[in-house]
Amino acid sequence: RYENKILDALSSPGFPIQVSRYAGERVHNGIPEVWLVTDFIAGRRLTDELGRSGVGTDARNVCMKAYGRALRTIHDCPIPTGIQIGGTPWLDGLFALAERYVDEYAIEHALDESAAKAVRQLERLEEMKRERPPAPSLKLIHGDYTTDHVLFEDRKVTGIVDWATATVGDPLYDMAQALYIPPMEASGDFKMEDGGSAFFDGYGIVPPALDVSRYYQDLYDLGGRGWPIEMSV
Repeated sequence: RYENKILDALSSPGFPIQVSRYAGERVHNGIPEVWLVTDFIAGRRLTDELGRSGVGTDARNVCMKAYGRALRTIHDCPIPTGIQIGGTPWLDGLFALAERYVDEYAIEHALDESAAKAVRQLERLEEMKRERPPAPSLKLIHGDYTTDHVLFEDRKVTGIVDWATATVGDPLYDMAQALYIPPMEASGDFKMEDGGSAFFDGYGIVPPALDVSRYYQDLYDLGGRGWPIEMSV
């Protein structure tokens, strides 16, 4: 439901998202089911494009530059009518999700070899609450902007998918995930950091401080993701 509202709100000529055609829901065997039918978008994931054998550095940099430019398009988009910031500040919402995830992990692994990891996660989360970055200038963000969710054809972006975690938040969060997730070790000899310069060139800014990027990457790893804003119906 949320993603359908996001797609409807963002739908405009030239914006690289799928157009929502039909949303349905039902209760099956006592379990709510919701589905969404959208237009087909041609292309392959940037993850696959970067990992293809025989793709040279220049071609990859063209893709990374387009990847950054597409993210800038999202962040420059005015917050659409029908989307509003909820009562919980964006970063506090991510902390709440991360805390729930870490607590569940700690309970699940209290008696096995992962117990020490659970303790370290709880300690890191408390550190992050104390080290929170300055209040950002809030923008529309994708919330899970990775190479898995951007489609390419002929080195051009054809679509951006998976808008279920779109929200209003710090654009640096999107940038941090764009160059971090998914891990690229399985994608040939290319590493995401190799394309960082091209990415930020496409976005149009000097790369942000590494400590801010790592902060948001750590928060994502701890489960701080998927915090949607409230939306008016």
